[in-house]
Amino acid sequence: MKNPKCLSEKNTYDGSTAVGLSPLGFLTPCCFTCVNSPEKHRGITKLYSKHLKISNVDNIEEIMFSEEWLEFFDMLENRPEDWPDICIKIC
Repeated sequence: MKNPKCLSEKNTYDGSTAVGLSPLGFLTPCCFTCVNSPEKHRGITKLYSKHLKISNVDNIEEIMFSEEWLEFFDMLENRPEDWPDICIKIC
């Protein structure tokens, strides 16, 4: 089984957790999940829910601790058979 980079404690040069900023105005768990057509990628569509758009929240914690994000990371940690196609391909 592969190890998703977004679950690594040190996945950037300075040891902080990397997130992505999609061209559609969403924060994503990593740059690889920044896509123009999330509906074409199994497993990441919920991360692009309208209420999670950066312009619709007061702070990024609302996004990062949302039900959708928590479910995404739970899936990565516990259900590799459900991993998004991007995670399988890249990580």
